[in-house]
Amino acid sequence: MICENFPYNYEFLEIFEEISKIPHGSGNTAAIAQYCVDFAINCGCDVMQDSMGNVVIKRPAGIGFESAEPVILQGHLDMVCDKAPGSNHDFLRDPLKLTFDGKYITAEDTTLGGDDGIAIAYALALVKDKELQLPPLEILLTVDEETGLFGAAGLDGSLLSGKNLINLDSEEEGVLLCGCAGGVTAYTSAELETEEATGTVVMVTVSGLAGGHSGVEIHKKRLNAVKVMTKLLNSVECGYRLVSLVSGTKINAIPCNCVAKVLIAADDLKVFKNGIESAESRIEIISPDDKLKVSVETETAIVNALSYADTKRVFGYFNDVADGVLKQGTTGVVTSLNTGISDFSGGKFCSVALVRSMDNADLSKVAEEVCNTASKYGFEFKTSDYYPAWEYNQVSPLREKIVSVYEKMYGKKATVATIHAGLECGLISDKIPGMDAVSFGPNILDVHTVNESLDVESSIRTWEFLVELLKSF
Repeated sequence: MICENFPYNYEFLEIFEEISKIPHGSGNTAAIAQYCVDFAINCGCDVMQDSMGNVVIKRPAGIGFESAEPVILQGHLDMVCDKAPGSNHDFLRDPLKLTFDGKYITAEDTTLGGDDGIAIAYALALVKDKELQLPPLEILLTVDEETGLFGAAGLDGSLLSGKNLINLDSEEEGVLLCGCAGGVTAYTSAELETEEATGTVVMVTVSGLAGGHSGVEIHKKRLNAVKVMTKLLNSVECGYRLVSLVSGTKINAIPCNCVAKVLIAADDLKVFKNGIESAESRIEIISPDDKLKVSVETETAIVNALSYADTKRVFGYFNDVADGVLKQGTTGVVTSLNTGISDFSGGKFCSVALVRSMDNADLSKVAEEVCNTASKYGFEFKTSDYYPAWEYNQVSPLREKIVSVYEKMYGKKATVATIHAGLECGLISDKIPGMDAVSFGPNILDVHTVNESLDVESSIRTWEFLVELLKSF
């Protein structure tokens, strides 16, 4: 198992370990989809795939459930791929290296893929256990959720007949999610001229930030690395020209690192360093999770650099564009913006941000504000990958059933909530009229980061709850 003398013997944990050996980042889900298809066929289930590559597994009704309506269990096949600085892990080829500290399963120097590998593991464990007498299950495993809910958006709804959808893509035990934010991706870009120049090249590195999921953890006010870099460089009292900039790898992850190279005159090095140190001391750190580190390294080199004017345009844009929580409601975050990916190299500038909101009108409004900021600095702008908010259903028999089963099992009420992150329930519900949907899952910490951790005992309790819930239909 995951480590020597691993103390838990559950089929879903063994399956979770197996799928961790299969690379399955967003855009690279063919192998894990085939694994699920073969697994289900070997267990005697019917399997279908639509043109998107989404997998639908039909587990037949158990004894006593022949007349029950199908229940849809849903998760996604892809994971966010991120790794620690210096890691040589290849997400296209290498298996994840799982570790266990007595409470949590993690992956060595990489994201774990508990989001949403745990859903795959639960589903396939149900498929394999033929002794469990359950209602007919329609297991839906979608592709490319993490990069824009593409699998759900392109789903062939005719493959499903059930009206009760249990989404297994939540990360807090005992919390039933019944609504989520919508989203839209905002792209800012420009072709900028560079010229060859000689001088002192300064590499400024921002690191040590916690990062995290731009929906689930945006309220924690963790610092965005590119915004920190902007504050540092905009505080310097000497001229500099941008050579390169890299920050973030995923639009739905708060960037925890940023590296910028700038060209300065040799005589300005002391002023530059003093400006960076002074600016660093003034940066307000709100989240205790952030451990800001700033380093400055220099070399003399011939490089291609932007003009002073275009450099000011780039950092003027980063300074002005919104960031973090933009609107707070009585029950949580309503609207936010996360600049997840920023890059300048070879004369090409690109910044990709994800707007989220529980209010569909705000999605367009904030995107327009980003557009106006881009236009102010002469940059191009476009949006894509829009998906609507999943609105809270005031009348939900499924939610009532889940609440009832939870209270009977644990003697306390589950928390009913909405979430600022994007879930596929809204898009799937749009394709199947009359759908009733709820999302839940075990405790998974620090998703979308290299610190992602699956609480094993929580995953076991959630498994047992899922089984009892399905028996109640």
